Amino acid sequence: MKGKEYENRTVSFAISSKGEKMKVENISYRVDHRILFDNISFDTSSSGVTLITGKNGTGKSTLLQ
Repeated sequence: MKGKEYENRTVSFAISSKGEKMKVENISYRVDHRILFDNISFDTSSSGVTLITGKNGTGKSTLLQ
């Protein structure tokens, strides 16, 4: 398949009395035949800092889109 493909994408945001939280579950993403990330899940907390690191072109910005 050519182009971008998202599989099983679930992203949710919740605001509580403790602040904001983001939860991402089972995200896979590929462009053409190149898999940028596969089956990624994570959540963030308002009480901390979340850092996403990686080499150029590995899908960091795409993950947040």
